[in-house]
Amino acid sequence: MTMNNAHNQLWQALIARVQNNTLPHAMLFVGANKIGKEQFAHEFGAYLLCEQPVDENACGQCRSCKLLQTQTHPDLFVLQPKEKSVTIKVDQIRSLSSRLCQTAQLNGCQVVLINPADAMNVAAYNSLLKTLEEPSGKVVIILITSKLALLPATIRSRCQLLQFLPENKLAADKWLVKCLLQDDKQTYATLFTDLSALVLSKSTVLDFADKWHSHDILQLLDYWYLYCLDILKVQQDVQDDMLLFAEQRQQLVQLAKTCCKAQLISFSDSLQQAKKKLNNNLNPQLLLEDLGRIFQQMSTSC
Repeated sequence: MTMNNAHNQLWQALIARVQNNTLPHAMLFVGANKIGKEQFAHEFGAYLLCEQPVDENACGQCRSCKLLQTQTHPDLFVLQPKEKSVTIKVDQIRSLSSRLCQTAQLNGCQVVLINPADAMNVAAYNSLLKTLEEPSGKVVIILITSKLALLPATIRSRCQLLQFLPENKLAADKWLVKCLLQDDKQTYATLFTDLSALVLSKSTVLDFADKWHSHDILQLLDYWYLYCLDILKVQQDVQDDMLLFAEQRQQLVQLAKTCCKAQLISFSDSLQQAKKKLNNNLNPQLLLEDLGRIFQQMSTSC
C-alpha cells in the first residue's frame, strides 16, 4: 500500500503497539473522504490476521491472507449499510456481538471494521457501546468516519482516535475544524465570544460552566484547543490564511495581547489531558469550572 508521510507514521506507530502488546481494542479512524483511511483499515486488519507477516505487512500467501483475498475470512467482520439502506441498524450490531462471543477460528484474533461509523442509528450505537465496554477475547474494533461530530461522545471517548491527515498540516487542521463544526457555526462563534469574555473578566467561571456543561464536551474541548492554537499563531504575527478561525481575528488579537504564551501552551496541554479525564466519569461542569478558572487567570505576565 502506498502511503503519504503522515499515514506511514500512523502505520509504524500501530505496528509498534502490536509488537508491544499495547494495541487498543477499539480505534476510531477519522479523515476526509478518499484520503485512504478505509484501505489503511483493511490493510491493517490483514496484518493483524496474517499468520506470518513480512516486513511489517501481511504476507499475502498464508491461509489467512488467501481467505481475505476471497472475502471469506471467518474472523473479519465488515459492517456497512445493507443494500438500499443508508443506516447500520441495531440487528447488525447484535449479530456482530453474538459472533464476537465465539472463539476466533484461525489466528486467535477477530477484526471488526465499521464503515462509515456515522451511519449507525441510535439503537446501534447503544448496542455497540456494550461491546466497546466489555470486549470479549482478542478483538480489535475499528470505526471509520469522515464525520466525527456525528458520533456520540460515549462512543468517541471509548475509542483511540487516529486522524488521517493530508501532507499539508494546515489543510489537515482546517479539515478537522470543518469536520467538527458541521452546521453549528453559530454555537461555536458564541463559544469563542464567551471565552474572550472569560479572559477579559467580563463573565464568571460559574456562568461559563453552567452555560456549556450540557453541550458535547469532547467537541467543545477540541474547539477550545484549536482556538488556543490560533491565539498562539496571532502572537507570532502569522497571516490570516494561516488561521483556522480567521473570521474571529478581532477576538484572537485581543486574547493574544492578554494571554501569556507559556501559560497558553501549558493550558493547551491541559485541554488534551481533560479529554482523558472525561473517560473516568468526571463531572463536565466541574471540569469546565476548573479549566475556565485557569483560562481566566492567564495574563501577559509569566
